[in-house]
Amino acid sequence: MTTATHYDARDLFDQVLSNMLHPRSGEANCRPQARAQEVRVIRLDVSETEGAYQVLAELPGVRKEDIQIDIEGKLLTITASVGAKVQPQVVNADEAQAAAPAPAPSRKLLVERFQGKLSRRLQMPEEVEADAVQARFSDGVLELTLPKLKQRNARRISVQ
Repeated sequence: MTTATHYDARDLFDQVLSNMLHPRSGEANCRPQARAQEVRVIRLDVSETEGAYQVLAELPGVRKEDIQIDIEGKLLTITASVGAKVQPQVVNADEAQAAAPAPAPSRKLLVERFQGKLSRRLQMPEEVEADAVQARFSDGVLELTLPKLKQRNARRISVQ
């Protein structure tokens, strides 16, 4: 029996490009600061019903409070940040004594988890009711329901 393996072309391309730019046995993967300024594109599924658009956005490893959604006319912008948890800074000597001992220093051997910004801009076919947009976030998936803007009837104005 054979086993099928699924490869994501984007990840494979990123790996090949990284190896070309940093040929010394994955040097870029060992240096998290080398990837700190990277911005990745959010993957989306978009569907349409008679009255609304449905957008599903993949945001693995993102906290709900790190997601920003902006709507301007027909333009939807989703941004998020993914990062390592930062230890709180000790402010004064009293807190330093109460703080737990620092962990033993370590050296990163391999860094593959993404840390940085995620972003996606999407031009909707029609304007949406920005005040009625609903957003839910669960299990790394952001679900947006964007009600379509009701068509305004044209009015003829009489000239006097």
